[in-house]
Amino acid sequence: MQLSSHTALFRPEDITRILTENQLTLHCRAASPPKTPLSVCFYQISVQLAIPNQIVQTAALFLQAAHFYDMMADVDRWLLRRVLLDYGQGIANKGICVAIPLSTEGLLQPALRDELLHLLETTPLPLSSITLMIDDAVLLKHPDLRTFIAGIRQQGCKIVVQNIGKNMLEFNQLKANMVDYVQIDPSFMAQIHYNQMHEVLVTILHGNTHRLNAQTLAGPADINETLDKLTGIGIDLVGGDTIAPETSLEKLLNTGYFGIH
Repeated sequence: MQLSSHTALFRPEDITRILTENQLTLHCRAASPPKTPLSVCFYQISVQLAIPNQIVQTAALFLQAAHFYDMMADVDRWLLRRVLLDYGQGIANKGICVAIPLSTEGLLQPALRDELLHLLETTPLPLSSITLMIDDAVLLKHPDLRTFIAGIRQQGCKIVVQNIGKNMLEFNQLKANMVDYVQIDPSFMAQIHYNQMHEVLVTILHGNTHRLNAQTLAGPADINETLDKLTGIGIDLVGGDTIAPETSLEKLLNTGYFGIH
Protein backbone atom coordinates (compact mmCIF):
# COMPACT_ATOMS: atom_id res chain seq x y z
CA MET A 1 0.00 0.00 0.00
CA GLN A 2 1.33 3.43 -0.91
CA LEU A 3 0.82 6.15 1.65
CA SER A 4 -0.70 9.30 0.17
CA SER A 5 0.85 12.68 0.82
CA HIS A 6 -2.19 13.68 2.88
CA THR A 7 -2.11 10.54 4.99
CA ALA A 8 1.62 11.05 5.52
CA LEU A 9 0.66 14.00 7.75
CA PHE A 10 0.02 11.36 10.41
CA ARG A 11 3.14 9.58 11.59
CA PRO A 12 2.99 6.67 14.05
CA GLU A 13 3.90 8.99 16.92
CA ASP A 14 1.08 11.34 15.86
CA ILE A 15 -1.42 8.49 15.99
CA THR A 16 -0.18 7.43 19.42
CA ARG A 17 -0.39 11.00 20.73
CA ILE A 18 -3.89 11.56 19.35
CA LEU A 19 -5.12 8.40 21.06
CA THR A 20 -3.26 9.04 24.33
CA GLU A 21 -4.51 12.62 24.57
CA ASN A 22 -8.06 11.71 23.49
CA GLN A 23 -7.91 14.07 20.52
CA LEU A 24 -10.82 12.21 18.95
CA THR A 25 -14.49 12.80 19.61
CA LEU A 26 -17.16 10.13 19.38
CA HIS A 27 -20.02 10.79 17.00
CA CYS A 28 -23.13 8.74 16.45
CA ARG A 29 -25.78 8.26 13.80
CA ALA A 30 -29.18 6.71 14.52
CA ALA A 31 -30.28 3.51 12.79
CA SER A 32 -34.07 3.28 12.79
CA PRO A 33 -36.97 1.67 10.93
CA PRO A 34 -37.61 4.08 8.04
CA LYS A 35 -41.30 4.50 8.86
CA THR A 36 -40.68 5.19 12.57
CA PRO A 37 -37.40 7.15 12.76
CA LEU A 38 -37.81 7.99 16.45
CA SER A 39 -37.72 4.28 17.32
CA VAL A 40 -33.92 4.11 17.25
CA CYS A 41 -32.59 0.56 17.21
CA PHE A 42 -29.00 1.60 17.87
CA TYR A 43 -26.53 4.43 17.31
CA GLN A 44 -23.58 3.79 14.99
CA ILE A 45 -20.40 5.13 16.59
CA SER A 46 -17.69 6.88 14.57
CA VAL A 47 -14.69 9.06 15.38
CA GLN A 48 -13.89 12.63 14.42
CA LEU A 49 -10.61 14.44 14.92
CA ALA A 50 -10.63 17.17 17.55
CA ILE A 51 -7.18 18.72 17.26
CA PRO A 52 -7.08 22.39 18.29
CA ASN A 53 -5.11 24.94 16.26
CA GLN A 54 -4.53 22.49 13.41
CA ILE A 55 -5.61 22.46 9.80
CA VAL A 56 -8.75 20.45 9.25
CA GLN A 57 -7.99 16.75 8.99
CA THR A 58 -10.56 14.11 8.28
CA ALA A 59 -11.00 11.00 10.37
CA ALA A 60 -10.77 8.97 7.16
CA LEU A 61 -7.16 10.09 6.63
CA PHE A 62 -6.34 9.32 10.25
CA LEU A 63 -7.77 5.81 9.91
CA GLN A 64 -5.95 5.27 6.60
CA ALA A 65 -2.68 6.13 8.31
CA ALA A 66 -3.44 3.84 11.25
CA HIS A 67 -4.15 1.03 8.80
CA PHE A 68 -0.92 1.71 6.88
CA TYR A 69 1.17 1.62 10.06
CA ASP A 70 -0.59 -1.51 11.40
CA MET A 71 -2.02 0.52 14.28
CA MET A 72 -5.72 -0.26 13.85
CA ALA A 73 -5.62 -2.46 16.95
CA ASP A 74 -4.60 0.63 18.93
CA VAL A 75 -7.52 2.59 17.48
CA ASP A 76 -9.93 -0.27 18.22
CA ARG A 77 -8.65 -0.56 21.79
CA TRP A 78 -9.09 3.19 22.35
CA LEU A 79 -12.60 3.09 20.90
CA LEU A 80 -13.69 0.12 22.99
CA ARG A 81 -12.37 1.65 26.20
CA ARG A 82 -14.00 5.02 25.50
CA VAL A 83 -17.40 3.59 24.67
CA LEU A 84 -17.64 0.67 27.09
CA LEU A 85 -15.85 2.20 30.09
CA ASP A 86 -15.63 5.99 29.89
CA TYR A 87 -19.12 6.47 28.44
CA GLY A 88 -20.58 3.13 29.49
CA GLN A 89 -22.53 4.35 32.50
CA GLY A 90 -23.90 7.35 30.63
CA ILE A 91 -25.04 5.15 27.75
CA ALA A 92 -26.60 2.69 30.19
CA ASN A 93 -28.41 5.49 32.03
CA LYS A 94 -29.76 6.75 28.71
CA GLY A 95 -31.12 3.34 27.83
CA ILE A 96 -29.73 3.36 24.29
CA CYS A 97 -27.83 0.78 22.24
CA VAL A 98 -24.56 1.47 20.44
CA ALA A 99 -22.79 -0.12 17.46
CA ILE A 100 -18.98 -0.08 17.60
CA PRO A 101 -16.91 -0.62 14.44
CA LEU A 102 -13.93 -2.95 14.78
CA SER A 103 -11.25 -3.61 12.18
CA THR A 104 -10.29 -7.05 10.94
CA GLU A 105 -6.65 -6.16 11.65
CA GLY A 106 -7.50 -5.43 15.26
CA LEU A 107 -9.55 -8.57 15.79
CA LEU A 108 -6.71 -10.69 14.42
CA GLN A 109 -4.62 -9.62 17.44
CA PRO A 110 -5.17 -11.99 20.41
CA ALA A 111 -4.44 -9.16 22.86
CA LEU A 112 -7.33 -7.09 21.50
CA ARG A 113 -9.70 -10.05 21.62
CA ASP A 114 -8.71 -10.67 25.24
CA GLU A 115 -9.28 -7.02 26.09
CA LEU A 116 -12.67 -7.03 24.38
CA LEU A 117 -13.75 -10.00 26.49
CA HIS A 118 -12.50 -8.26 29.63
CA LEU A 119 -14.33 -5.04 28.74
CA LEU A 120 -17.55 -6.94 28.14
CA GLU A 121 -17.21 -8.33 31.67
CA THR A 122 -16.56 -4.94 33.27
CA THR A 123 -18.68 -2.47 31.29
CA PRO A 124 -21.78 -1.10 33.03
CA LEU A 125 -23.65 -1.58 29.75
CA PRO A 126 -25.89 -4.62 29.37
CA LEU A 127 -24.41 -6.75 26.61
CA SER A 128 -27.73 -6.67 24.77
CA SER A 129 -27.08 -2.94 24.24
CA ILE A 130 -23.76 -3.56 22.46
CA THR A 131 -23.46 -4.23 18.74
CA LEU A 132 -20.12 -4.83 17.02
CA MET A 133 -19.66 -3.85 13.37
CA ILE A 134 -17.23 -6.12 11.51
CA ASP A 135 -16.08 -6.85 7.95
CA ASP A 136 -17.23 -10.00 6.17
CA ALA A 137 -13.59 -11.17 6.08
CA VAL A 138 -13.79 -11.76 9.84
CA LEU A 139 -16.39 -14.46 9.27
CA LEU A 140 -15.36 -15.83 5.87
CA LYS A 141 -11.56 -15.86 5.90
CA HIS A 142 -10.62 -16.46 9.54
CA PRO A 143 -12.22 -19.54 11.16
CA ASP A 144 -10.80 -18.67 14.59
CA LEU A 145 -12.42 -15.24 14.43
CA ARG A 146 -15.70 -16.78 13.30
CA THR A 147 -15.67 -18.91 16.45
CA PHE A 148 -14.77 -15.88 18.56
CA ILE A 149 -17.63 -13.80 17.13
CA ALA A 150 -20.07 -16.67 17.69
CA GLY A 151 -19.05 -16.67 21.34
CA ILE A 152 -19.60 -12.91 21.58
CA ARG A 153 -23.12 -13.35 20.16
CA GLN A 154 -23.85 -16.09 22.68
CA GLN A 155 -23.02 -13.63 25.45
CA GLY A 156 -25.72 -11.29 24.16
CA CYS A 157 -23.95 -8.85 21.84
CA LYS A 158 -25.27 -8.31 18.33
CA ILE A 159 -23.21 -8.32 15.14
CA VAL A 160 -23.36 -6.16 12.00
CA VAL A 161 -21.45 -7.31 8.93
CA GLN A 162 -20.44 -4.16 7.05
CA ASN A 163 -20.28 -2.84 3.49
CA ILE A 164 -21.94 -5.77 1.76
CA GLY A 165 -22.82 -5.70 -1.93
CA LYS A 166 -19.79 -5.46 -4.17
CA ASN A 167 -18.85 -9.12 -3.76
CA MET A 168 -22.05 -11.13 -3.91
CA LEU A 169 -20.11 -14.41 -4.11
CA GLU A 170 -18.57 -13.88 -0.68
CA PHE A 171 -21.85 -12.61 0.77
CA ASN A 172 -23.58 -15.81 -0.36
CA GLN A 173 -21.08 -17.81 1.72
CA LEU A 174 -22.54 -16.42 4.94
CA LYS A 175 -24.66 -18.91 6.86
CA ALA A 176 -27.92 -18.32 8.68
CA ASN A 177 -27.72 -17.03 12.26
CA MET A 178 -24.11 -15.84 11.96
CA VAL A 179 -24.99 -12.14 12.19
CA ASP A 180 -27.89 -9.96 13.29
CA TYR A 181 -27.63 -7.18 10.69
CA VAL A 182 -26.22 -6.77 7.19
CA GLN A 183 -25.10 -3.25 6.31
CA ILE A 184 -25.46 -2.64 2.59
CA ASP A 185 -22.51 -0.86 0.97
CA PRO A 186 -23.12 2.90 1.38
CA SER A 187 -21.84 3.54 -2.16
CA PHE A 188 -25.16 2.22 -3.50
CA MET A 189 -27.14 4.93 -1.74
CA ALA A 190 -26.23 8.02 -3.76
CA GLN A 191 -27.91 6.79 -6.94
CA ILE A 192 -30.44 4.24 -5.75
CA HIS A 193 -33.42 6.53 -6.39
CA TYR A 194 -32.64 6.65 -10.13
CA ASN A 195 -30.14 3.83 -10.82
CA GLN A 196 -32.20 0.71 -11.46
CA MET A 197 -29.18 -1.58 -11.21
CA HIS A 198 -28.43 -0.37 -7.68
CA GLU A 199 -32.09 -0.76 -6.76
CA VAL A 200 -32.10 -4.36 -8.03
CA LEU A 201 -28.87 -5.20 -6.17
CA VAL A 202 -30.16 -3.74 -2.90
CA THR A 203 -33.45 -5.62 -3.33
CA ILE A 204 -31.56 -8.89 -3.83
CA LEU A 205 -29.34 -8.19 -0.81
CA HIS A 206 -32.41 -7.46 1.29
CA GLY A 207 -34.02 -10.77 0.36
CA ASN A 208 -30.83 -12.75 0.92
CA THR A 209 -30.31 -11.07 4.30
CA HIS A 210 -33.72 -12.22 5.52
CA ARG A 211 -32.81 -15.75 4.50
CA LEU A 212 -29.89 -15.42 6.93
CA ASN A 213 -32.38 -14.55 9.70
CA ALA A 214 -30.85 -11.08 9.81
CA GLN A 215 -32.05 -7.53 9.17
CA THR A 216 -30.81 -5.02 6.61
CA LEU A 217 -29.17 -1.70 7.48
CA ALA A 218 -28.75 0.92 4.76
CA GLY A 219 -27.69 4.53 4.44
CA PRO A 220 -26.88 7.28 4.41
CA ALA A 221 -30.36 8.32 3.32
CA ASP A 222 -29.70 12.05 3.28
CA ILE A 223 -32.50 12.97 0.87
CA ASN A 224 -36.16 11.96 0.86
CA GLU A 225 -35.89 10.22 -2.51
CA THR A 226 -33.34 7.79 -1.08
CA LEU A 227 -35.43 7.19 2.02
CA ASP A 228 -38.55 6.56 -0.05
CA LYS A 229 -36.75 4.04 -2.24
CA LEU A 230 -35.31 2.15 0.75
CA THR A 231 -38.71 2.16 2.43
CA GLY A 232 -40.30 0.77 -0.72
CA ILE A 233 -37.74 -2.04 -0.91
CA GLY A 234 -38.50 -2.90 2.70
CA ILE A 235 -35.10 -2.16 4.26
CA ASP A 236 -35.32 -2.82 8.00
CA LEU A 237 -33.07 -0.06 9.39
CA VAL A 238 -31.92 3.19 7.80
CA GLY A 239 -29.43 5.87 8.83
CA GLY A 240 -28.94 9.35 7.42
CA ASP A 241 -30.09 12.94 7.73
CA THR A 242 -33.69 12.01 6.87
CA ILE A 243 -33.72 9.82 10.00
CA ALA A 244 -31.65 12.02 12.32
CA PRO A 245 -28.58 14.22 11.87
CA GLU A 246 -25.24 12.91 13.05
CA THR A 247 -24.39 14.23 16.51
CA SER A 248 -21.67 13.84 19.11
CA LEU A 249 -22.14 11.12 21.70
CA GLU A 250 -21.59 13.73 24.39
CA LYS A 251 -24.47 15.83 23.08
CA LEU A 252 -26.73 12.80 22.71
CA LEU A 253 -26.15 11.76 26.31
CA ASN A 254 -26.93 15.29 27.52
CA THR A 255 -30.25 15.71 25.69
CA GLY A 256 -33.65 14.84 27.08
CA TYR A 257 -34.24 11.83 24.81
CA PHE A 258 -34.18 8.40 26.41
CA GLY A 259 -34.16 5.06 24.66
CA ILE A 260 -37.35 3.07 24.44
CA HIS A 261 -37.10 -0.70 24.77
